[in-house]
Amino acid sequence: APGTTLLAELVTMSNSGKSLLEITEHLVARSSFTATYPTHQTAAEFGTEWIGNILPEASAALKTECVAIVEAHINGGGSVASLILAVQEFMSAASESDANLGTHIANFNHKVEVATYHTITSEAAAEWSIPSTVTSTEGSVATGKTAVDTALAPAATPVATYSLAADSATVSEGGDVVFTLTTTNVA
Repeated sequence: APGTTLLAELVTMSNSGKSLLEITEHLVARSSFTATYPTHQTAAEFGTEWIGNILPEASAALKTECVAIVEAHINGGGSVASLILAVQEFMSAASESDANLGTHIANFNHKVEVATYHTITSEAAAEWSIPSTVTSTEGSVATGKTAVDTALAPAATPVATYSLAADSATVSEGGDVVFTLTTTNVA
């Protein structure tokens, strides 16, 4: 989920006339993307990791087929940005009722719904990784939104505590007693 800070940056790019491909190229160049998909990866390594992330519920056979397509695209001179843009456009337009891809489209749509809840509904400024528990099942959206709420909930204010203890219950006149003040969450 991009968060409002990154979303505002992307909106500014769009409003200044940048194309979707240019915006995608900007996203691909960001350190958060290259940390996951380093530029030194081969086309096969990138394809395997990326397809595993965007199609987590796919069979091994479908993943293998998709990785081959990614490899052909990159090895044929296509950019990662143009590939991501094409896949995003395809998945956004496809139907969850598609017999072959419905599960994967639902997974994608549910992740978009949770990301929208994070960035637009909750107006969270920071970027956030959608949990892997958001899947093609409808109930996972509610779980994902709860994860957003939990991540955005302010930290509980620690309660200050004090205790005073004496080293002796009684002391004769002229005797010594030591009092110990113990605190928690006190500066």
